[in-house]
Amino acid sequence: MATHNYYTDCHKGRYNLLHPEKYMPNLPMPYYKSAWERKFFIVCDTNPRITFWAYEPKVFEIPYMSPKYGRVSIYHPDIYLEILPEGATKVNRWLIEVQPTSYAVQPKMPQPPKAGADSAAFERYNKRKANYDQKVMDVIVNLAKWEAASEWCKVHGVNWFIATEKNTGKLFDASTIISKCNLRNNFER
Repeated sequence: MATHNYYTDCHKGRYNLLHPEKYMPNLPMPYYKSAWERKFFIVCDTNPRITFWAYEPKVFEIPYMSPKYGRVSIYHPDIYLEILPEGATKVNRWLIEVQPTSYAVQPKMPQPPKAGADSAAFERYNKRKANYDQKVMDVIVNLAKWEAASEWCKVHGVNWFIATEKNTGKLFDASTIISKCNLRNNFER
């Protein structure tokens, strides 16, 4: 039985770089998995303060203990970028995860059918419950990844940020991202 991935949408594709000189060499062209992620690529590619960036660079391998598998796994954050603040001579390095806020919040448990409900109601409930269980595990895994990334960044002198729809606005103005990144180094739980 095929499972539905509730995180994906129909906006996927290869992003064509406008400024390939800013993109990390030896990486394939970035592939966005949502319209929102594509907007983030546009910001990285076109903002003059962002001097260098990469999508899922494999050079940043962050080990974390996977709660799902009970073993050490490797996490690759979505974006690496270097920002040159106005008037500065040294760039700020960032690892950024682009995620909806819902990826960090436990979902609401579905209500079981009332006593005497027919078998179709129980079948629908079982599907909702399986979906709920998957979402809970996804959130737990994400939190483990992000905690490991936060610690890794502290050790390596890189800033860590989780870009959500609540803390980056509409992503059309990179100054929004830059100002938010300067205000927050770690994700909020």
